Amino acid sequence: MNKLGVFFTCYDELEATRYSLSCIKNVYPDIKTYLVTEGNLDFTFLEREVSHLKVNPVADTMSPVFPITIHNYLTPSNQAALRIAVSTIIQRLKQAIEYHQCEYTIMLDPDAIVRGPLTIKEGVGLLGCRINSDPPLFRKLNNMLLANGGIELTAWGATPAIFRSEDFLRATKIFEEKDLLSTYCQSFYWAFAHDVLLPTLFSLIGREEEFNPELVQCQTQPERVASGAPLLHQVRTYYPKRKSKYKANE
Repeated sequence: MNKLGVFFTCYDELEATRYSLSCIKNVYPDIKTYLVTEGNLDFTFLEREVSHLKVNPVADTMSPVFPITIHNYLTPSNQAALRIAVSTIIQRLKQAIEYHQCEYTIMLDPDAIVRGPLTIKEGVGLLGCRINSDPPLFRKLNNMLLANGGIELTAWGATPAIFRSEDFLRATKIFEEKDLLSTYCQSFYWAFAHDVLLPTLFSLIGREEEFNPELVQCQTQPERVASGAPLLHQVRTYYPKRKSKYKANE
């Protein structure tokens, strides 16, 4: 089994996506990538440009959740949108793992850049930035985890996430067998965000997100960009200049 495969998700950021793919291919020429696109642009032609790439155009499940806030997330319509977004990302990640058949999965989006070999120690479950720490904000979420045999979240921020594929599948099996989708979506207002969804799933199997020292957040840690760290986030040089749900470069 290969060590690392890619799950890549994007909307309409074609040039940023192309750049990110070219960067990781410079480091890992044979890496397999499963790309899902939620926008109206046709990205399938990239399969002819990038080796070992599978492009899957999918329905837009994110636009309905962006207006959700901590004040309105429990309304029936917003709960329905959250359930769709959460269940969909889980299924897409399963499809990516089935495609690349790798021990670890890295979850990228257009503002994430791999510019050097990544260090993944044996036995690591989930790597992220752990930038968010506000226990009162996710008290309901922790209550759900403890009630279902998991451990508490103390911090989270799994983006770009690197995780052990087998652990993810084991965690989602528990999530589905215990029918936790509705309970989870009622526990946290941004339940759809993968940087909290992944730590939640891994907490169900007693694995806490670990800090990734090789990850740099370019907008909040600009002093570290020149450090040579192999994984960058918030690189938006090639994002389209337009108004959109992503609000970048408006």
